[in-house]
Amino acid sequence: MSAQALIQEALTRNNAVVRAFKKPDQSYIREWNKYKTYVTERRALGELSEGDKFLTRENVDLYFSRHVARLISLNPESARRIVPSLQYFADMEEHQNVAGRGFVVENPVVKQALECQRAEWIANEISTLTDPHADLPTNVITPEEHKKAILYAIGLPEWKDLTYSWLTCRVSFLRNCNVKTMVISRMRLEKDVGPKPRNASRTTPCAPCLAYILRRNEVVKDSNSRAKKRTRLVGGIRHADPFQCMIGLVAMNLFHTLQTDTSMSFFVQREGTPTWQNKRIMQKWGTGKAGYEAARQSYTKVTRACGINWCKVTHLRKAGMDEASKGGVEERAISSMSKHASGEKVSCYVTELNAKLLKYMAGFSDNEEYFLPRSELILPDWITKEQLTDLCFPASIRWRREQQSALGDASEAARNFLYELLPFLSTVIFQDGIYWIKKFPEHEVSRLLLNKMPPAYERWAESARVEVKLKQDTRGGTMVDTFNEAAQQTFSHVLNAIKDVLVLHEQVAREVSEIRAAQVNNNNNGGDNNNYDNEANNDDDDDPNTANNNNNVPPQNRARARISVNDALRNTPLAPAFPAQLPNSCIELLLQHELFRLNDFSLVAKKDWPSNIRLSYSRRMYLFRMIEEKAARSRQGGTAAEKREAAAKELDLLKGEKSMYQFSNN
Repeated sequence: MSAQALIQEALTRNNAVVRAFKKPDQSYIREWNKYKTYVTERRALGELSEGDKFLTRENVDLYFSRHVARLISLNPESARRIVPSLQYFADMEEHQNVAGRGFVVENPVVKQALECQRAEWIANEISTLTDPHADLPTNVITPEEHKKAILYAIGLPEWKDLTYSWLTCRVSFLRNCNVKTMVISRMRLEKDVGPKPRNASRTTPCAPCLAYILRRNEVVKDSNSRAKKRTRLVGGIRHADPFQCMIGLVAMNLFHTLQTDTSMSFFVQREGTPTWQNKRIMQKWGTGKAGYEAARQSYTKVTRACGINWCKVTHLRKAGMDEASKGGVEERAISSMSKHASGEKVSCYVTELNAKLLKYMAGFSDNEEYFLPRSELILPDWITKEQLTDLCFPASIRWRREQQSALGDASEAARNFLYELLPFLSTVIFQDGIYWIKKFPEHEVSRLLLNKMPPAYERWAESARVEVKLKQDTRGGTMVDTFNEAAQQTFSHVLNAIKDVLVLHEQVAREVSEIRAAQVNNNNNGGDNNNYDNEANNDDDDDPNTANNNNNVPPQNRARARISVNDALRNTPLAPAFPAQLPNSCIELLLQHELFRLNDFSLVAKKDWPSNIRLSYSRRMYLFRMIEEKAARSRQGGTAAEKREAAAKELDLLKGEKSMYQFSNN
């Protein structure tokens, strides 16, 4: 054996002795125990094959690809230590008798798993970084974001609880936990607290308000002991946007929920409380931790989908108060709705439902008039208010019968719910439904609405949307006022245009009748000139510019000129095309159409109605220009005397006498 071989053998024995007596690190032992536990569990599940060794290629690859790659809380440097840990026990225990290194832990699969683990750890670290701009006092939800969130929430399965809680917390400043415990019996229709239209008298009705009655333990702790004993109210009025309206979404919620409800009863039970008084508005979200978690998940889903930066999650009460204070609403008015600690005067004597605050939360600024065009829609003749209530809430017939019986609930709450709140909500459903069936035609509310309402509802909804749009454009005015205002500015132009149309009607009618008569005469006489005298005598003398000149034009030339004018009129893009022999009734229809365009009610209401009038005026001016060109062509033969003399000479030559020439000279 050579000297080099002896030295190599000695070094190998020395390294083996060192590894045998060197104690492993405690971290190596922990990783080895974790690895063996993982392999044992996977063997029990049948994912790995049985064997006397733990460190096999199959076991190691599965451990790194499924377990190590998902350790997002483990530092990448610590994850790298798993490789030398397993390699130590492979060399010292399971594969120590194999010449050289019997098993190598690291391979491409292990390297890829460690890279994945490093990427997951970095992503987790980035997501947990603290944002210094998060949860600032100026972090608010804008009205546009509220609208975007509600439109997205309507399409979710939990749309009823989500939209009801979102809008109620925003408008009435209620906590989400109080909204989840709200029952139907604590809803009330208030008719004398909402805002009035501008310049309204004392007898003008206020905007109806949907109020919620708060229990004493639901009111914020107030320093005033007298205020603690009072029953407090919160609420809101109808919003300018039907999909931002708290009342509208509550109405649609109950419309869908109470369609087939059989649990509500107005009979006084043995315990003394009718079942209808304990009917919760929310059906899915509970009142405990599970209900809060469901609400938090839904709110988070909406805010993330709509790109809304809101750290308070379900605390929309703050969003509503931020919106009101940003709009300039007085602090006292906000405190009266939020029920925060305030002075004795505010707590005991100031109105619970401030009209200015209600108007602002309904989408109207302080200098705007509360004007809701869709609330002015009148029910059509094919349905009454009582029929509408029974269609929207079929069980209301049974409820009224139970309430009026001897064992029925005779409380003020039952009377207000059955005879005031339900008819009001039915009207809201009927009026706001015109937008639901257009915006969400496949929604369960839209399908239910079209199924319950008479067949004429869909057609009525189309005309109702147009009517509301016209009223909205005028912002409280009427279409008659709008037309009068526009007519005062362009009254003379409109009158002149109408006069031009009437004159054009007469002239075009005469021209068409002359062309038709000339063609008939030409066909009967074979192009002969024998009827010249009759043709000349039948000419219209009403037009001073052309009467004398046309009398001396040969009938063939005159008919040919008129036919050319008729062809020009037919081929022009501005004038409607009509055949050569057009009856007078068609011309009258054409002119009536032009008159209708000038007096069309809807065209005047549009912003582009002056352009329509100018276009109609250009059509008439084009016709006038064609008539003038025709008259000019008839005058090209010279003066009237010269043309009469030439015509007389031509007739003298034909007849062999000079009577016509002498007559023309006279």
